[in-house]
Amino acid sequence: MTHDTLYLSYYFKINRTEYYDKLMDVREKGLYEAWISFFVEGVIESSKHALNSIYAILELRERVHSMINETIKGKVKNTLKTLMGHLGFHPITTIRSASQATGKSFNAISNAVGVLEYMGVLRQVKGKKRYRVYAFEDYF
Repeated sequence: MTHDTLYLSYYFKINRTEYYDKLMDVREKGLYEAWISFFVEGVIESSKHALNSIYAILELRERVHSMINETIKGKVKNTLKTLMGHLGFHPITTIRSASQATGKSFNAISNAVGVLEYMGVLRQVKGKKRYRVYAFEDYF
């Protein structure tokens, strides 16, 4: 695995009181088993959340790729697929950064962004004519 997917700290944050209580019990009473049980429960809950997120992202990716395959023809189809690969790792992007990251020309990425905007996949969230920022909102 090349990316962090398990966010145990979030589990500790939402269960902060219990987290501190269990740590204090270890310190004052030596109750290691209760701490380990709490920690393992956190790993389990975090793992379930991570898997659900991964499945949702894969489903979204498949849905967008199907839309592209069903409606788009020609060279732009390959550019769209390349751009979608970039958006999987950078769901907030600019045309310039996507162009640099994918090795596609600025104009090719600009055209692909326009298609994805029209399809409702991307939305411009910042900027006017220059320095536009786009978000793959369904990713979030």
